[in-house]
Amino acid sequence: MTHKSLLILAIGATLLAGCATAQQTPPAAPTWVDRGHGVVTTPSRKNACYGDAKLVSGKRITADICYLSGDGFRLLSGFKPQVEVWINDRRHMLGDLENATKTGLTRHYPSNNITLALKCEPIPVLEEHYVRPGDLCELTVNDRAFVSVSFYYTK
Repeated sequence: MTHKSLLILAIGATLLAGCATAQQTPPAAPTWVDRGHGVVTTPSRKNACYGDAKLVSGKRITADICYLSGDGFRLLSGFKPQVEVWINDRRHMLGDLENATKTGLTRHYPSNNITLALKCEPIPVLEEHYVRPGDLCELTVNDRAFVSVSFYYTK
């Protein structure tokens, strides 16, 4: 081998070794808060979620409202569309979308003096590519608005 070939080989090996030993930095934790009202358009047979975050007593608290379609084998057993609430990646509330629309869903945590309330209401839609009325859902924590989302269902 010539000196030029050895030099190119050495440079290539050095570059590859540097790539193999480069330290990966972990992704930073999300810092966004107050994204505002969400609008989610989803096929009626798919699950969908929308989340937001607020600062409460200096801590970032996340909340997600999820629509569960009720499609598939569960439909044979009378499973209806569901709505659920997740706080800091833990499920805290699950119920029929129909009940969330009629009476709302509430859950009280006496040890923390926190009350979660979820209320949904139908949204009329006029466009033909929607299969049914949408749902406007709002989560309140101790009577303070936390997350709101409009779900629209397509064919």
